[in-house]
Amino acid sequence: MEKLRQYGEAQGWNEGGFASYGQFSWQQDVNYIADRAFDALEQFSAKSPPRSLNALIEQTIPYVRDVLFLDGLLSSFGYDFYTTAWELLFTKPAWRQEERMELLRLANEYGKSRAAMAAAHLSFLLGEDDEAMALYRAFPHQAGLFLIEWIGRFITNGLVKRFESVWEKAKDDWPLYLSHMSDLARGSFLDEAVHLFEMYARQRNRPDAWEDFLQHSLPYSVNYYTNFLYRQGRYREVVDLFLWANITADELHPQLLKTLQARNPELVMPLYHRAVMRRLEEKNRASYQRAVRHLKTLRTHYRSMKRLDQWEAYLEQLLAKTARMRAFHEELKKGKLLS
Repeated sequence: MEKLRQYGEAQGWNEGGFASYGQFSWQQDVNYIADRAFDALEQFSAKSPPRSLNALIEQTIPYVRDVLFLDGLLSSFGYDFYTTAWELLFTKPAWRQEERMELLRLANEYGKSRAAMAAAHLSFLLGEDDEAMALYRAFPHQAGLFLIEWIGRFITNGLVKRFESVWEKAKDDWPLYLSHMSDLARGSFLDEAVHLFEMYARQRNRPDAWEDFLQHSLPYSVNYYTNFLYRQGRYREVVDLFLWANITADELHPQLLKTLQARNPELVMPLYHRAVMRRLEEKNRASYQRAVRHLKTLRTHYRSMKRLDQWEAYLEQLLAKTARMRAFHEELKKGKLLS
């Protein structure tokens, strides 16, 4: 693997980019060696190595640590192989404690976040969850992607109490972890997290826990949370969520908007009010025409609720506020909202 790394680095392939045939072939070789490495590790550990090999196994630790710090396209393999080795091969608690101290030294002296995440992994293996969570808080730009792996393990393996304890410690920092991710990474990450938390909530009959997760994942979970509230018939809270997320009537699916209007026209009126102001801010003729259509809808709702006096007061304030927007007033006349 080291020879492949050196060769790929010399060719400029180690950081990714355009895949030439040579680079593709090199990547295939890397994948082949990686698979063989994992297979060898699993087969060796499955045979319960005799105690006479302990000294040799311990001497292997620094070499495996070097693998952890492979960079470029090999970084993912390096981390996965390192953590797998510490789960299957280096199983003595004393070894894990000592290795964690070395990783923390590297993290503190050189700012190696990968060392800190690996140290958190060892802390979880040692059952010292508080120490793992402290490391995640210290390196929030890396924490989310690694934390979800352990949340997944706890949930799928039925370690409910441990999961609940970890989530209680993590949830206040969860929005920070999400904010540090790229949009692309966050989307797939949140899909995985949603699946795990929904599975836990369903198995334990804990809709409150599911809602707690969705709330702590805002604003990125707004679509999931909307569906949750809608299924529960909490329509006013659905609209409140849209308002909080600065969503207007223009941005809602027409069928959802129609359904909410049928439930209670008053619910959607703030969304139309906001849509009118958003269109006016765009200051072009097409946006003014759209704003007039929204105003007609609002007038219909005010009339249906027998609150035309409020409509007239609102329109009067809007006209005063837009007195210099001649094009908008022209569109109001065309729409017969202004004589």
